Amino acid sequence: MNIVTLCLSCGRFDLLQRALESYRQCMPVENELIVYDDSMRNLGQAKALDHLIELGLATNADFFMMLEDDWIFQYGVGWYYDSIWILQNHPEIMIIGLSLTSEIRSHMLPGTELSVTRNDFIKIVPHEPWQLSERHAYWNGWIGSPKLMRRQDVYDLPKFSNYIAEERFDQQAWKPMFYDKGRKSIWLDKQYCVHIGDNRSLFPTGDMLNPEMRTWLK
Repeated sequence: MNIVTLCLSCGRFDLLQRALESYRQCMPVENELIVYDDSMRNLGQAKALDHLIELGLATNADFFMMLEDDWIFQYGVGWYYDSIWILQNHPEIMIIGLSLTSEIRSHMLPGTELSVTRNDFIKIVPHEPWQLSERHAYWNGWIGSPKLMRRQDVYDLPKFSNYIAEERFDQQAWKPMFYDKGRKSIWLDKQYCVHIGDNRSLFPTGDMLNPEMRTWLK
């Protein structure tokens, strides 16, 4: 079993160092790391992700761990063993998300937590469609934050740069291509990754842009 880690960065090298140090402490096996920094090329997040995935698919990885430079790991290595077991035994599950926040959980329907069986139970939360508010569209299950995926599932993803924003990717690609066909994304119940990149965007005018344009520029 071969795992390759793909990390997207954007010129914030202090955050990248913290992220990778925490990841090293919480990743129990050796694996190849590919970091792609788009800050000098000004590509934007979508094109950078497309290129990073191309680099990953050129390796012989069985699984991809996908990171960004502004998330740090906590709670040790349990995420790894649980995630690998789930992907090996539940083909319908496509994405294992590691950063279920209390804010996201508060917007989800009650009673959605469930368990998958190993020798013990792994508590997971399925990513069913949810709304931040009535003014927002439903988020159907694409998890862009730190996650683990199989090689074939990463290969099957359409190019991110074909969509104006991550929200549109979720609505126009993830929902019809995967969610509506029974593929699932889930979170591990514990929040293994914590975001540290608030107020550190290299695009200080981002909040003045049309909401549909914000996500891919972060």
